[in-house]
This record gives sequence, structure tokens and C-alpha cells, in this order.
Amino acid sequence: MLKWNSRKFFTLFSVVLVLTLFGIYGITLLHTSNMTKILKENINLIAELDANLNVDQVDKIKQAIGQLEQVKAETIRFIPKSEALIEMNSELGSSSMLSESDNPFKDVIVFNVTAEFVDTEGLQDVRSKVETINGISELSYYEKIYEYVGSNVRKVINVLLVLGLILSFFAFALIYSTIQLNLYADRFKIRTMELVGANWAQIRKPFIVDSLRLALQSTIVSVLILSFLLILLATQFTHFNKVFNFGYVTLVVVCMFIFSVFITQLASYMVVNRYLGASKSKFY
Repeated sequence: MLKWNSRKFFTLFSVVLVLTLFGIYGITLLHTSNMTKILKENINLIAELDANLNVDQVDKIKQAIGQLEQVKAETIRFIPKSEALIEMNSELGSSSMLSESDNPFKDVIVFNVTAEFVDTEGLQDVRSKVETINGISELSYYEKIYEYVGSNVRKVINVLLVLGLILSFFAFALIYSTIQLNLYADRFKIRTMELVGANWAQIRKPFIVDSLRLALQSTIVSVLILSFLLILLATQFTHFNKVFNFGYVTLVVVCMFIFSVFITQLASYMVVNRYLGASKSKFY
């Protein structure tokens, strides 16, 4: 009995390991577009202001920027040059502190645009519109950053696709091997059922039922592990709520169950068929 429990635990552990990796892969792949959107919408555009503008003029400029369709109005913020100087002095330390009269900065308005406009054409359009607003001398941004984000996201997707193919291969190989080892100990039951006149469908049935139970149990355990990892991630990642999509996770869980049923059923079917109608020598 102890030996059977040990075999069952090892089989369950193998399937749980594969499903958990499959779940992590699926959740990461499906959320890639959300992560890309957040990265793009956190690219800062900096509008440098003319000198000596009063509060009312700055507010009018902020309102004019907020009316542009590309701009996320809630991200618009005014940063006076005095604040920038304080920030620089804190980084340089007391030995290199600059006075207000030596302040090299300008008053600026910083804002972000929606992800769909974060490309060469979209950002150039934003620049041309913003620089026509009275009181703004120049709009600047790191022109290559969106290309950097896009290229790196594509690399991540390609790596995930390759990992998915490798994972699928090793998933089947691992589960097939563990189920084969598990059923090897029960091979004489198959022989006995054949000797008492059971047909092949009747012989397969208990092993198929066991594989279904294994698929359900392993899926439940894997979902619990993934839930723990997602909760842990939520406590560490400030933009988690913006990235997280419950529908994607639900889809991944359903796919995990279908995948576990398919792969355990296929492996069980293939292993049992090795012994159906086999010669006596094959059982030793």
C-alpha cells in the first residue's frame, strides 16, 4: 500500500509540475499585450515652458494639452524648475549643490499618451500639436524608447513561443514516463482481466477513470499554486491591477484542465495498449 501511495504521489507531483509551468507560461503570454500597453503609457513626454509664466497661464497650457485626443489627461503634471533643482541637488550631494541663480532647468509639464499613439507617427503628431500651444517652447521625449519597448516585447513573445513548444514536448515525455512506471506495477491486473474474459474497453476503463481523477487533482493543486504566486506578485508589483485580467486567468485554468485530461488520457491509453494482447514475455 505504501508503495502504491508513493507511486501515486510521484505521478501527481509530475503532472502538477508540468501544469504549473504550463499555467505560468499561459498567463505570461496572454498578459504580454497588457504589459506592453502599460510600458508604452508610462513613457513621459516633457513640454518645456517659456520663462516667467504665471499660475493661470500654466493652467491654461495644461488644459490645452489635456484636450488633445492622444493625451491621458489624468497624467498631466506641472514640475517647476525649483523642484527639479532640489531633486538634482539631493542626488549630487552637498559638495556639488547649485543655487537657485545657477538653476539650469526650466519649468516643465510632463504627461503620457495612450498606447495606440506611441509610435513614430503618433508621437510626431503629438509634438506638432503641443508645440503650437502658446507658452511651450519645446516638447521632448526619448525617441527610441518605444522602439526599444516594442523590440523587447517581440523578443519575449518569441522566447515564450519557443519555451511553449519545448514545454509541450517535455510535458508529454514526463507524464508518459511517470504513468508508464505507475501502470507497470499494475500490468498483471491487465493480464488477469484478459484471462477472465474482459474486453479491451473494459480493461481500459479503470485506468482511464484513474487518469481523469489524476487530471482533476493535479489541476486543483496547480491552480492553488498559481493563485499563491499571483497573490505574491500582487503584493510586489504596483501595476498588477492594471495588468491583471481575470478572464485570461480563467481561460488558462480551463486550458490547463483540458491539457491535463488530454495528456493523461493519451499517455494512459498508449501505455495500456502496450500490454493488451501482448505475449507473456512482455510482462517481465
